[in-house]
Amino acid sequence: MNRYLIDSNVLIEANNHYYGTEFCPAFWDWLVRANGYGQVASIVNVAQEIRRRSDAVSEWVLNNEEFFLALADSVLSAGRLISDWLSLENFRNSAVLEFLSLADYWLVAYAYTHKFIVVTQEIAADTPRKVKIPNVCSKFDVAFMNTFEMLRQENPKFVLD
Repeated sequence: MNRYLIDSNVLIEANNHYYGTEFCPAFWDWLVRANGYGQVASIVNVAQEIRRRSDAVSEWVLNNEEFFLALADSVLSAGRLISDWLSLENFRNSAVLEFLSLADYWLVAYAYTHKFIVVTQEIAADTPRKVKIPNVCSKFDVAFMNTFEMLRQENPKFVLD
């Protein structure tokens, strides 16, 4: 069974564009159900980022706290590997500091440590101005995909009553 770790942009973009909580509750129900099977989750850092908002996604986060995994000490060593690598790469200091301050950093470290597939809407880009999740995942052999690739792979059915 594949296990997926969800980036905040997956939840935010899904609600804002194609799986709004008000017209496609099946997507959100599937996330909760798949979480119950240990297949889909996110991390508390993502929940913290989303809680700063005031919208349907932040409400969903508050109602589904079990969806968000706590960071364990085992993730810290992966975090150090990632931060050490970032300091040696051609990223601007501001880009590295921004990445290290976001949930993205811990998302990749958690996926690396626990063998999850990162699900993100970010696209790899070789630029010194921004550290992208797919670039970090590639460096550390962490599988990643976007929302639609995950859904095609898992094939949930969002059907009308």
